[in-house]
Amino acid sequence: MPENRIFTRRLILELLFLAVLLLFVGHLRGRPQLPRRSGGPPEYRRLAKELIRSGDYLQAEAAIKKAIELDNGFARAYIDLGVIYTETGNYILAQSAYQRSLDYVGKDKVNREIANFNLGMAYYRERDAEESWVFLRRALAMNSYLNSPVYWKNSPDEPTYYVIHNDKTGFKRFFSELEGLPPEIHRLDSRIRDYYSRGNPDKVISLSLAYLEGNPDSYYTYLFLEHLASAFIRKAEYANSLAALQQLEDMSLEEKDAVWVRYTQAYNFYQLGKYRQALEYLSGIKKDFPDYYPGTDFYSLSRLILQQDRGGFTRELLANPDFPREYGQWLQYNLARIHYEQKRYSRALEILNGLLADRPSRGYEKLALQLKAEILYKERDSLSAEETLKQIVTIFPQSREARSAHYWLSRIYYEKGDFSASYLALFNSGLLAVNVALNFILLNLLGALIVFFIMGVSGLFFSKQKGPADRAYQFPAFDFFVFISLLLSLPWLFSLIILPLGFLTGRSFLSIGLRPEFIAVFLSDILLVSFCLWLLKIKYNIDNRTLGFCSRGLKYNLLLPLAVTLGSVFLAVIFSLIIHFSNAKVPQTFAERLVSNAFTDGNKWQVAYLFAMIAVIAPLSEEIIFRVFVLNFLKKHSNTVMAVVFSSLLFAFFHQSLILLPYFFLIGLVLALLYTRTKSIIPCIVTHGLYNFLFLMLSYLSAKAE
Repeated sequence: MPENRIFTRRLILELLFLAVLLLFVGHLRGRPQLPRRSGGPPEYRRLAKELIRSGDYLQAEAAIKKAIELDNGFARAYIDLGVIYTETGNYILAQSAYQRSLDYVGKDKVNREIANFNLGMAYYRERDAEESWVFLRRALAMNSYLNSPVYWKNSPDEPTYYVIHNDKTGFKRFFSELEGLPPEIHRLDSRIRDYYSRGNPDKVISLSLAYLEGNPDSYYTYLFLEHLASAFIRKAEYANSLAALQQLEDMSLEEKDAVWVRYTQAYNFYQLGKYRQALEYLSGIKKDFPDYYPGTDFYSLSRLILQQDRGGFTRELLANPDFPREYGQWLQYNLARIHYEQKRYSRALEILNGLLADRPSRGYEKLALQLKAEILYKERDSLSAEETLKQIVTIFPQSREARSAHYWLSRIYYEKGDFSASYLALFNSGLLAVNVALNFILLNLLGALIVFFIMGVSGLFFSKQKGPADRAYQFPAFDFFVFISLLLSLPWLFSLIILPLGFLTGRSFLSIGLRPEFIAVFLSDILLVSFCLWLLKIKYNIDNRTLGFCSRGLKYNLLLPLAVTLGSVFLAVIFSLIIHFSNAKVPQTFAERLVSNAFTDGNKWQVAYLFAMIAVIAPLSEEIIFRVFVLNFLKKHSNTVMAVVFSSLLFAFFHQSLILLPYFFLIGLVLALLYTRTKSIIPCIVTHGLYNFLFLMLSYLSAKAE
């Protein structure tokens, strides 16, 4: 038995060696060894496709016919045979092959779609409009395999365009235009187009040159010069393309062809880096063909040329009085926009002012004013931006641009601190309701995020320290969420309700200094403090001593706050120096805008209200909110360190200045430590009040000095 096994293994190895040897010998003979009947047709088809790629159509035809001979119902082989006949220009035989493939394709939707498409294109090349339309529409209805721009070209210069849009009349008109070409020219033109669409520019060049050399005086020279110019562009041989186009320019062409020649010349000059010549050719199209309406390609190339304008050749061309006016305005506006995108604002403003001085059309005037306002706003020139936006509102009162201008005016007024005017501008923009809804949703989402983060951190690090009977569970997270939502949205909501009073009451309301924003801030502070005290005193039933509503004597109530205030002033000086030397721009906060507006107006009542609000009411309300309520709430859920840090962060965010966030965080940290160490809120209120009073006095003296 072992001897038999050894013999069997040796026999198998010898047979394998013999098979490998035969394959090697067959390979050396120079022709691939074709399989026999077993599995043969697919192999013959693969061989035929390789021969087609190499351009050996005669051998490819023989191989595919061998596949059909072995399997007469091999539908895909008939399709490949039709492709071979199409490549060699035998469209009648190609139609027959595609028809046979449809007879055998059965339920194979992919091959049926390919056969219908190829058959329709074969009829197109034979100029049979009816049959071509029928089979191309059938292929389009399947829409599974050929759903590609390579096959379905969506261009009016291609027959598939009219099939896609179900325009049979246009399809027939397209064919009637082709009727002017002799059959042999039409076949050659179709072959060249096919090679171009398949990405074979060398074949396009060889066929076009062959025709031009053999028929130098032909009427159809222009057709093959166009193909030649396009093929040279595909190969990035732009100088050769220009030479072909120069011959076309000397011919008398129809308007469509003449425009194409000039545009293609401009494109070649752009690719060669001759941007001035490119722009001259494009302007020549607008000048010589005033009724021509350019497409997106024309303006895209114009913009690419403008991006390369380093020496100001556009300005020199525009100085020519014969330059097309509308196209010149388009160039000026887009050149300004390019400078704006590159952050060269002064150059962009110079171009826009020149365009506006030239009395442009209403469309370009609107665009230029919009861009000018946007640049001025970015340059922090609020006064000029406001004037430009008012121009838009005056000139185009009922337009979409006017509503947009009202919106930007509302932002400018808000940043200036003129909240009544900001409210009115936002109302005129038509975005008041949208703004209210979005702000309310976003503020509540932000509140939920803050609560989730703080409570999540507390639960992660401190949950094991609390027992089931701990009093922390008398402080539910929902109360904290309601508080945060009110903290974020109440000043804004009260402003929204009270600002219209400025319009309803007229000048008499402002004569005594009662600006609506003062009332909004005052009411929101009162409501927040009332809510916090209701939770602490009534719902949680916490006594005054625990909350810090008790006196610690003159030392803690006055002397310590004075020392802490001086330290805070020193801290403010350090931060001011850092900001000064870093050249950072610090936007005004809400409180700073209120102060600057009050001192600018010079109303004594207004200044008195301002001192009362910022030096008395604000310190009292903020200390009760952030130290008495927030710090105690967080301390019950975590520990003192975590409560101090998070309450100081909330205090810093409340002051609405990202650049000054570290500074306000340190101030909040100082006040929180003062509260935890003295166990009284009075030193914090006094420190906060003294600091705000000093800030107001410095602002008042600087306003007086100016």
